[in-house]
Amino acid sequence: MTDVQRAPDASSVGDLEADLWPPPDPVSASPPARRGGSRVPTVVGGVVGALIGVAIARGALPWSGAQIGLGAIGAMLAIWPQMLVHEAGHVALGRLAGLRAYLLGLGRLRLERTGRGWRGYRGAQALGLGGFALMLPRDADFGRAAFCALGLGGVIANLAASAACVIAMDGFAPGQAWSPVLGGAAVTGFAMAVVNLVPFRHHGWSTDGMSLLQILRGDAMGRARFSAMRLLGLSYAGVRPRDWPPALMPETHGVEDPLMRAHIHALHLAFALDAGEAASAEAHARELVAMFPALPPVVRGPVALAVAGHIALQRRDPARLAAWLPLCTDGLADHSAHREWLHAERYALEGDVEAARERIARAQRADTADRGGARVLAELLDALEQRLDA
Repeated sequence: MTDVQRAPDASSVGDLEADLWPPPDPVSASPPARRGGSRVPTVVGGVVGALIGVAIARGALPWSGAQIGLGAIGAMLAIWPQMLVHEAGHVALGRLAGLRAYLLGLGRLRLERTGRGWRGYRGAQALGLGGFALMLPRDADFGRAAFCALGLGGVIANLAASAACVIAMDGFAPGQAWSPVLGGAAVTGFAMAVVNLVPFRHHGWSTDGMSLLQILRGDAMGRARFSAMRLLGLSYAGVRPRDWPPALMPETHGVEDPLMRAHIHALHLAFALDAGEAASAEAHARELVAMFPALPPVVRGPVALAVAGHIALQRRDPARLAAWLPLCTDGLADHSAHREWLHAERYALEGDVEAARERIARAQRADTADRGGARVLAELLDALEQRLDA
């Protein structure tokens, strides 16, 4: 184990975590970056609404009661379109910066790039996250300028859409009945841009402003985020975990955000399992179990998959594996291939060869955007089939 891949001290976790049983009744937790952070959208919306009210009262915005109502309708109708515009902005500027789109989400709708092409499906709902765009570098050569372009893409797109609404309202529809609808849409885009630029966390998710601030400051969180993006970029490009450059492995020291800490431990666990480092894998799995109850629900599924994978490969314990499987739900992405493999491992450990083969077939039919992870999974499925044939 290299210096940059230090495993946590196994004695720092309790008996439950050491035994790797799922924690009883995990509670929902989504700690904000600082007190009041999750109220920022409400505050910004209130300020924008107050400014519009003052403008109407002073005659700067000569709208009647009916027009104000139409403006409110336009603002509400524009929420989801502006979210779509926001994510499209991330994709557009990310591509200009040399990044590649792998997974796009709007509410529960997903569009994922897999080995067989793009596919759409209905995924899990993430509390506090209206939309997202997983844009990753094609290699480890990824700098701050590219990250800033990616981070500002959504804000720029919202402001551009708002400006277009204002131009259309003044230039093409002055005095028209539907003109206030465009004004309301412009307000929504402006408010969305402002909210995303404010550095805070909402239900555990960092805004664009928070991510940009961390990267520009170069603090522990920013360095970890940078390293994680580089590693994910390599993995999605087809590099398996044991071949990741050790110098890129992030550390948890100084990182307080539970989501990022879990992400770091999951990366180390993937590396350790693929490299055959049993002691390191065990320690990182224990850390993931210890922090499991504090994670947002949509993150627990992938963490449970990581811990269950360790149990299947290292512990070879069908009882513990069976206890984790109900928690192995999808996160932001589709993890059905990994989940089917875990079910196959459980049935194999229990001696149900027919059920194990059925799950192997399901896992082989599933597809994933993570080409590096797919390489590892294909080997695991082949090894399991050989054990069943023996």
